[in-house]
Amino acid sequence: MRLALIYTTFPKRPETFLQREAVALIGQGVDVEFFSIFGGRVSHFHGKPVHRLGIAGVLRAILKIPVLIFTKPSIFKLFIPPQKTTFINYCENLLGMAAGAVWAEKFKKYDWVHAQWGAAPAMAAYAAKRFNGLRYSMGLHAYDLFEGGGDGWLKLKVPAAEFVASSNAQAREEAKRRFNPKTGYLIRRGLPLNAMPTIGEKRFTPPLKIISFGRLLPKKGLHHFIEIMAELEKSQIDFDAEIIGNGPLAKKLQRQIEKLKLSRRVKLTGWLENSIILQKARAANLFLFTGCVAKNGDRDGFPNVIAEAFACGCAVIARDAGGVAEGVIDGQTGILMKTTDAGVWRETIEALMKDPPRMEKLRRGAELWVRENFDAVKNAMKLMEIIEAAARH
Repeated sequence: MRLALIYTTFPKRPETFLQREAVALIGQGVDVEFFSIFGGRVSHFHGKPVHRLGIAGVLRAILKIPVLIFTKPSIFKLFIPPQKTTFINYCENLLGMAAGAVWAEKFKKYDWVHAQWGAAPAMAAYAAKRFNGLRYSMGLHAYDLFEGGGDGWLKLKVPAAEFVASSNAQAREEAKRRFNPKTGYLIRRGLPLNAMPTIGEKRFTPPLKIISFGRLLPKKGLHHFIEIMAELEKSQIDFDAEIIGNGPLAKKLQRQIEKLKLSRRVKLTGWLENSIILQKARAANLFLFTGCVAKNGDRDGFPNVIAEAFACGCAVIARDAGGVAEGVIDGQTGILMKTTDAGVWRETIEALMKDPPRMEKLRRGAELWVRENFDAVKNAMKLMEIIEAAARH
Protein backbone atom coordinates (compact mmCIF):
# COMPACT_ATOMS: atom_id res chain seq x y z
CA MET A 1 0.00 0.00 0.00
CA ARG A 2 1.21 3.47 -0.91
CA LEU A 3 0.36 5.98 1.80
CA ALA A 4 0.37 9.77 1.63
CA LEU A 5 0.53 11.66 4.94
CA ILE A 6 -0.39 15.37 4.94
CA TYR A 7 1.01 17.80 7.52
CA THR A 8 0.82 21.53 8.05
CA THR A 9 4.63 21.56 8.33
CA PHE A 10 6.87 18.51 8.17
CA PRO A 11 9.25 17.97 9.74
CA LYS A 12 8.57 20.59 12.42
CA ARG A 13 11.02 20.89 15.29
CA PRO A 14 8.51 20.93 18.21
CA GLU A 15 6.47 18.05 16.74
CA THR A 16 8.93 15.26 17.44
CA PHE A 17 5.98 12.94 18.15
CA LEU A 18 4.96 13.08 14.48
CA GLN A 19 8.53 12.40 13.39
CA ARG A 20 8.67 9.37 15.70
CA GLU A 21 5.47 8.03 14.13
CA ALA A 22 6.92 8.54 10.65
CA VAL A 23 10.16 6.77 11.60
CA ALA A 24 8.13 3.87 13.02
CA LEU A 25 6.12 3.52 9.79
CA ILE A 26 9.27 3.60 7.66
CA GLY A 27 10.95 1.10 9.98
CA GLN A 28 8.05 -1.30 9.50
CA GLY A 29 8.40 -1.14 5.71
CA VAL A 30 5.40 1.09 4.96
CA ASP A 31 5.59 2.75 1.52
CA VAL A 32 4.91 6.27 2.75
CA GLU A 33 5.48 9.77 1.39
CA PHE A 34 4.99 13.07 3.17
CA PHE A 35 3.22 16.26 2.10
CA SER A 36 4.13 19.50 3.87
CA ILE A 37 1.80 22.43 3.18
CA PHE A 38 3.88 25.19 4.74
CA GLY A 39 7.64 24.94 5.12
CA GLY A 40 9.61 21.90 6.19
CA ARG A 41 12.79 22.72 4.25
CA VAL A 42 13.74 19.14 3.42
CA SER A 43 13.16 17.09 0.28
CA HIS A 44 13.45 13.71 2.02
CA PHE A 45 12.86 12.32 5.50
CA HIS A 46 14.69 9.08 6.32
CA GLY A 47 14.92 8.39 2.60
CA LYS A 48 11.24 9.06 1.83
CA PRO A 49 10.09 12.03 -0.33
CA VAL A 50 8.70 15.16 1.30
CA HIS A 51 6.49 17.11 -1.13
CA ARG A 52 6.25 20.80 -0.26
CA LEU A 53 3.57 23.18 -1.52
CA GLY A 54 5.75 26.29 -1.33
CA ILE A 55 5.05 29.69 -2.81
CA ALA A 56 5.07 28.27 -6.33
CA GLY A 57 2.35 25.82 -5.34
CA VAL A 58 0.21 28.58 -3.86
CA LEU A 59 0.57 30.60 -7.06
CA ARG A 60 -0.43 27.56 -9.13
CA ALA A 61 -3.50 27.17 -6.91
CA ILE A 62 -4.45 30.82 -7.37
CA LEU A 63 -4.42 30.25 -11.13
CA LYS A 64 -6.20 26.90 -10.90
CA ILE A 65 -9.01 27.70 -8.46
CA PRO A 66 -10.97 30.07 -10.80
CA VAL A 67 -11.06 27.28 -13.40
CA LEU A 68 -12.24 24.79 -10.78
CA ILE A 69 -14.94 27.18 -9.58
CA PHE A 70 -16.12 27.62 -13.18
CA THR A 71 -16.30 23.86 -13.76
CA LYS A 72 -17.57 23.03 -10.26
CA PRO A 73 -19.41 26.10 -8.89
CA SER A 74 -20.18 24.37 -5.57
CA ILE A 75 -16.48 24.60 -4.69
CA PHE A 76 -17.00 28.32 -4.07
CA LYS A 77 -18.80 27.36 -0.85
CA LEU A 78 -15.48 26.10 0.53
CA PHE A 79 -14.46 29.71 1.12
CA ILE A 80 -17.31 30.21 3.59
CA PRO A 81 -16.73 28.41 6.94
CA PRO A 82 -19.84 26.66 8.35
CA GLN A 83 -19.03 28.06 11.78
CA LYS A 84 -17.28 31.11 13.20
CA THR A 85 -13.52 30.88 13.05
CA THR A 86 -10.38 32.90 13.71
CA PHE A 87 -8.35 34.76 11.09
CA ILE A 88 -5.42 32.38 11.57
CA ASN A 89 -7.65 29.34 11.14
CA TYR A 90 -9.19 30.87 8.01
CA CYS A 91 -5.72 31.38 6.53
CA GLU A 92 -4.71 27.81 7.47
CA ASN A 93 -7.69 26.45 5.61
CA LEU A 94 -7.04 28.65 2.57
CA LEU A 95 -3.57 27.08 2.42
CA GLY A 96 -5.22 23.67 2.75
CA MET A 97 -7.54 24.47 -0.18
CA ALA A 98 -4.54 25.53 -2.26
CA ALA A 99 -2.75 22.30 -1.41
CA GLY A 100 -5.81 20.24 -2.28
CA ALA A 101 -6.14 21.99 -5.63
CA VAL A 102 -2.46 21.47 -6.52
CA TRP A 103 -2.08 17.93 -5.18
CA ALA A 104 -5.48 16.44 -6.12
CA GLU A 105 -4.12 14.66 -9.20
CA LYS A 106 -0.95 13.56 -7.42
CA PHE A 107 -3.00 12.00 -4.61
CA LYS A 108 -4.51 9.58 -7.16
CA LYS A 109 -1.17 7.73 -7.21
CA TYR A 110 -1.63 6.63 -3.59
CA ASP A 111 -3.83 3.94 -2.11
CA TRP A 112 -4.71 6.11 0.87
CA VAL A 113 -4.38 9.69 2.07
CA HIS A 114 -4.34 10.55 5.76
CA ALA A 115 -4.35 14.12 7.09
CA GLN A 116 -2.46 14.45 10.37
CA TRP A 117 -4.31 17.53 11.64
CA GLY A 118 -7.89 18.75 11.38
CA ALA A 119 -7.10 22.21 9.96
CA ALA A 120 -4.96 22.73 6.82
CA PRO A 121 -4.07 19.05 6.21
CA ALA A 122 -7.68 17.88 6.50
CA MET A 123 -8.79 20.74 4.25
CA ALA A 124 -6.25 19.63 1.63
CA ALA A 125 -7.71 16.11 1.73
CA TYR A 126 -11.31 17.37 1.78
CA ALA A 127 -10.70 19.74 -1.16
CA ALA A 128 -9.06 16.93 -3.12
CA LYS A 129 -12.13 14.79 -2.40
CA ARG A 130 -14.34 17.53 -3.82
CA PHE A 131 -12.16 17.71 -6.93
CA ASN A 132 -11.67 14.02 -7.69
CA GLY A 133 -13.59 11.83 -5.22
CA LEU A 134 -10.56 11.02 -3.06
CA ARG A 135 -11.15 8.86 0.02
CA TYR A 136 -9.27 10.02 3.08
CA SER A 137 -8.98 9.82 6.85
CA MET A 138 -7.90 12.49 9.29
CA GLY A 139 -6.43 13.15 12.69
CA LEU A 140 -8.49 15.28 15.04
CA HIS A 141 -6.91 16.54 18.23
CA ALA A 142 -7.46 19.00 21.06
CA TYR A 143 -6.00 21.95 19.12
CA ASP A 144 -8.35 21.33 16.18
CA LEU A 145 -11.39 21.11 18.43
CA PHE A 146 -10.84 23.78 21.04
CA GLU A 147 -8.35 26.50 20.02
CA GLY A 148 -10.32 29.65 19.15
CA GLY A 149 -13.56 27.68 19.31
CA GLY A 150 -12.29 24.99 16.96
CA ASP A 151 -11.60 24.73 13.24
CA GLY A 152 -14.32 26.41 11.20
CA TRP A 153 -14.74 23.66 8.61
CA LEU A 154 -14.87 20.55 10.79
CA LYS A 155 -18.60 20.17 10.11
CA LEU A 156 -17.66 19.44 6.50
CA LYS A 157 -14.34 17.63 6.89
CA VAL A 158 -15.21 15.15 9.65
CA PRO A 159 -18.33 13.55 8.09
CA ALA A 160 -16.54 13.28 4.73
CA ALA A 161 -13.60 11.37 6.23
CA GLU A 162 -13.68 7.57 6.21
CA PHE A 163 -12.50 7.61 9.82
CA VAL A 164 -11.12 10.00 12.41
CA ALA A 165 -8.13 9.20 14.64
CA SER A 166 -7.56 11.07 17.91
CA SER A 167 -4.54 10.80 20.18
CA ASN A 168 -6.58 11.19 23.38
CA ALA A 169 -9.99 10.06 24.57
CA GLN A 170 -11.16 13.60 25.31
CA ALA A 171 -10.79 14.59 21.63
CA ARG A 172 -12.38 11.38 20.40
CA GLU A 173 -15.45 11.87 22.61
CA GLU A 174 -15.74 15.56 21.73
CA ALA A 175 -15.57 14.75 18.01
CA LYS A 176 -18.26 12.09 18.44
CA ARG A 177 -20.50 14.51 20.36
CA ARG A 178 -20.15 17.39 17.91
CA PHE A 179 -19.72 15.80 14.49
CA ASN A 180 -20.65 12.11 14.68
CA PRO A 181 -17.85 10.81 12.41
CA LYS A 182 -18.34 7.58 10.48
CA THR A 183 -15.82 5.90 12.79
CA GLY A 184 -13.57 7.30 15.51
CA TYR A 185 -10.45 5.66 16.91
CA LEU A 186 -8.13 6.36 19.81
CA ILE A 187 -4.55 6.04 18.59
CA ARG A 188 -2.06 7.54 20.99
CA ARG A 189 1.25 9.08 20.02
CA GLY A 190 4.34 7.06 20.74
CA LEU A 191 7.91 6.82 21.92
CA PRO A 192 10.70 4.60 20.54
CA LEU A 193 10.46 2.40 23.62
CA ASN A 194 12.52 -0.40 22.08
CA ALA A 195 15.46 2.04 22.07
CA MET A 196 14.80 3.44 25.56
CA PRO A 197 16.16 1.67 28.63
CA THR A 198 13.89 0.64 31.49
CA ILE A 199 13.96 3.20 34.26
CA GLY A 200 15.90 1.34 36.96
CA GLU A 201 16.23 2.64 40.48
CA LYS A 202 16.64 6.39 40.91
CA ARG A 203 18.21 7.39 44.21
CA PHE A 204 17.45 10.86 45.55
CA THR A 205 20.47 12.96 46.44
CA PRO A 206 20.08 16.70 47.04
CA PRO A 207 19.44 19.02 45.39
CA LEU A 208 15.98 17.95 44.29
CA LYS A 209 15.95 18.18 40.49
CA ILE A 210 12.66 19.46 39.05
CA ILE A 211 11.95 19.69 35.34
CA SER A 212 9.27 20.80 32.92
CA PHE A 213 9.50 20.90 29.13
CA GLY A 214 7.33 21.87 26.20
CA ARG A 215 6.48 24.95 24.18
CA LEU A 216 6.21 28.15 26.20
CA LEU A 217 2.52 28.75 25.49
CA PRO A 218 -0.35 29.98 27.70
CA LYS A 219 -1.90 26.49 27.85
CA LYS A 220 1.23 25.16 29.62
CA GLY A 221 0.55 27.33 32.69
CA LEU A 222 4.26 27.84 33.33
CA HIS A 223 3.69 31.03 35.31
CA HIS A 224 2.14 28.69 37.87
CA PHE A 225 5.24 26.45 37.76
CA ILE A 226 7.34 29.48 38.71
CA GLU A 227 4.94 30.39 41.54
CA ILE A 228 5.38 26.86 42.92
CA MET A 229 9.16 27.29 42.78
CA ALA A 230 8.79 30.53 44.77
CA GLU A 231 6.88 28.59 47.43
CA LEU A 232 9.55 25.88 47.49
CA GLU A 233 12.19 28.54 48.03
CA LYS A 234 10.46 29.36 51.33
CA SER A 235 10.84 25.75 52.47
CA GLN A 236 13.93 23.89 53.62
CA ILE A 237 14.15 21.89 50.37
CA ASP A 238 17.31 22.35 48.34
CA PHE A 239 16.26 22.25 44.69
CA ASP A 240 17.17 23.17 41.12
CA ALA A 241 14.53 23.59 38.40
CA GLU A 242 14.65 23.79 34.61
CA ILE A 243 12.03 24.82 32.09
CA ILE A 244 13.05 23.49 28.68
CA GLY A 245 11.54 24.86 25.49
CA ASN A 246 10.93 28.03 23.56
CA GLY A 247 7.89 30.02 22.58
CA PRO A 248 6.18 33.42 22.80
CA LEU A 249 6.14 33.54 26.62
CA ALA A 250 9.91 33.16 27.11
CA LYS A 251 10.62 36.81 27.98
CA LYS A 252 7.58 37.10 30.23
CA LEU A 253 8.55 33.97 32.17
CA GLN A 254 12.15 35.18 32.53
CA ARG A 255 10.90 38.48 33.98
CA GLN A 256 8.74 36.54 36.46
CA ILE A 257 11.77 34.46 37.53
CA GLU A 258 13.81 37.60 38.09
CA LYS A 259 11.01 39.43 39.90
CA LEU A 260 10.65 36.53 42.35
CA LYS A 261 14.45 36.36 42.76
CA LEU A 262 14.62 32.77 41.56
CA SER A 263 17.43 33.08 39.03
CA ARG A 264 19.72 30.93 41.19
CA ARG A 265 17.13 28.15 41.32
CA VAL A 266 15.11 28.25 38.08
CA LYS A 267 16.59 28.25 34.57
CA LEU A 268 14.97 28.73 31.18
CA THR A 269 17.16 26.70 28.86
CA GLY A 270 15.50 27.53 25.54
CA TRP A 271 15.04 24.87 22.88
CA LEU A 272 17.11 21.70 23.18
CA GLU A 273 17.38 18.59 21.02
CA ASN A 274 14.95 15.89 22.13
CA SER A 275 17.80 13.51 22.98
CA ILE A 276 19.22 16.10 25.41
CA ILE A 277 15.78 16.70 26.93
CA LEU A 278 15.43 12.98 27.62
CA GLN A 279 18.88 12.90 29.21
CA LYS A 280 17.89 15.72 31.53
CA ALA A 281 14.59 13.99 32.33
CA ARG A 282 16.45 10.79 33.29
CA ALA A 283 18.56 12.83 35.70
CA ALA A 284 15.57 14.65 37.22
CA ASN A 285 13.50 13.55 40.23
CA LEU A 286 10.25 15.37 39.52
CA PHE A 287 8.35 16.47 36.43
CA LEU A 288 5.67 19.09 37.06
CA PHE A 289 2.90 19.68 34.54
CA THR A 290 0.98 22.88 35.24
CA GLY A 291 -1.15 23.00 32.08
CA CYS A 292 -4.52 24.72 31.87
CA VAL A 293 -7.24 25.75 29.44
CA ALA A 294 -5.99 28.98 27.81
CA LYS A 295 -8.23 31.99 27.28
CA ASN A 296 -8.63 31.09 23.61
CA GLY A 297 -9.81 27.58 24.53
CA ASP A 298 -6.54 25.85 23.59
CA ARG A 299 -5.46 22.99 25.83
CA ASP A 300 -3.46 19.79 25.76
CA GLY A 301 -5.16 16.48 25.19
CA PHE A 302 -2.90 13.96 26.86
CA PRO A 303 0.46 15.78 26.81
CA ASN A 304 3.29 13.89 25.11
CA VAL A 305 5.72 15.48 27.57
CA ILE A 306 4.12 13.54 30.42
CA ALA A 307 4.63 10.27 28.55
CA GLU A 308 8.27 11.21 28.01
CA ALA A 309 8.66 11.97 31.72
CA PHE A 310 7.07 8.60 32.57
CA ALA A 311 9.49 6.78 30.27
CA CYS A 312 12.48 8.57 31.80
CA GLY A 313 11.62 7.62 35.37
CA CYS A 314 10.46 11.00 36.68
CA ALA A 315 7.81 11.10 39.35
CA VAL A 316 5.01 13.22 37.88
CA ILE A 317 2.79 15.77 39.60
CA ALA A 318 0.26 17.22 37.17
CA ARG A 319 -2.69 19.55 37.13
CA ASP A 320 -5.98 17.93 36.16
CA ALA A 321 -6.60 19.80 32.89
CA GLY A 322 -7.51 18.67 29.38
CA GLY A 323 -6.87 14.94 28.99
CA VAL A 324 -4.13 14.67 31.63
CA ALA A 325 -6.12 12.26 33.80
CA GLU A 326 -6.12 9.68 30.99
CA GLY A 327 -2.52 8.83 31.90
CA VAL A 328 -1.84 10.46 35.24
CA ILE A 329 -3.90 8.13 37.42
CA ASP A 330 -3.78 9.59 40.89
CA GLY A 331 -1.78 7.42 43.26
CA GLN A 332 -0.85 4.91 40.55
CA THR A 333 1.13 6.68 37.83
CA GLY A 334 1.44 10.14 39.36
CA ILE A 335 -0.23 12.74 41.55
CA LEU A 336 -3.18 14.59 40.05
CA MET A 337 -3.74 18.11 41.38
CA LYS A 338 -7.17 19.75 41.43
CA THR A 339 -5.88 23.11 42.64
CA THR A 340 -3.57 25.87 41.45
CA ASP A 341 -2.68 26.87 45.02
CA ALA A 342 1.13 26.98 44.97
CA GLY A 343 1.24 26.30 48.71
CA VAL A 344 -0.66 23.05 48.28
CA TRP A 345 1.70 22.01 45.47
CA ARG A 346 4.68 22.74 47.75
CA GLU A 347 3.17 20.60 50.50
CA THR A 348 2.56 17.79 48.01
CA ILE A 349 6.18 17.91 46.84
CA GLU A 350 7.46 17.94 50.42
CA ALA A 351 5.31 14.96 51.36
CA LEU A 352 6.47 12.98 48.32
CA MET A 353 10.13 13.68 49.08
CA LYS A 354 9.65 12.24 52.56
CA ASP A 355 8.10 9.04 51.18
CA PRO A 356 10.59 7.27 48.84
CA PRO A 357 8.53 4.04 48.58
CA ARG A 358 5.54 6.06 47.32
CA MET A 359 7.71 7.84 44.78
CA GLU A 360 9.07 4.52 43.57
CA LYS A 361 5.55 3.11 43.27
CA LEU A 362 4.49 6.06 41.11
CA ARG A 363 7.57 5.74 38.90
CA ARG A 364 7.00 2.01 38.33
CA GLY A 365 3.30 2.49 37.65
CA ALA A 366 4.08 5.26 35.17
CA GLU A 367 6.61 3.13 33.32
CA LEU A 368 4.11 0.28 33.03
CA TRP A 369 1.44 2.66 31.66
CA VAL A 370 3.71 4.26 29.07
CA ARG A 371 5.02 0.92 27.81
CA GLU A 372 1.46 -0.36 27.42
CA ASN A 373 0.07 2.75 25.76
CA PHE A 374 2.85 4.78 24.13
CA ASP A 375 4.85 2.43 21.93
CA ALA A 376 5.52 4.30 18.65
CA VAL A 377 5.77 1.15 16.52
CA LYS A 378 2.67 -0.49 17.99
CA ASN A 379 0.56 2.66 17.64
CA ALA A 380 1.81 3.47 14.13
CA MET A 381 0.95 -0.04 12.99
CA LYS A 382 -2.46 0.22 14.62
CA LEU A 383 -3.08 3.23 12.38
CA MET A 384 -1.90 1.23 9.37
CA GLU A 385 -4.20 -1.68 10.19
CA ILE A 386 -7.17 0.70 10.34
CA ILE A 387 -6.16 2.35 7.07
CA GLU A 388 -5.78 -1.02 5.31
CA ALA A 389 -9.19 -2.15 6.59
CA ALA A 390 -10.81 1.10 5.40
CA ALA A 391 -9.17 0.81 1.98
CA ARG A 392 -10.63 -2.68 1.51
CA HIS A 393 -14.20 -1.43 1.89
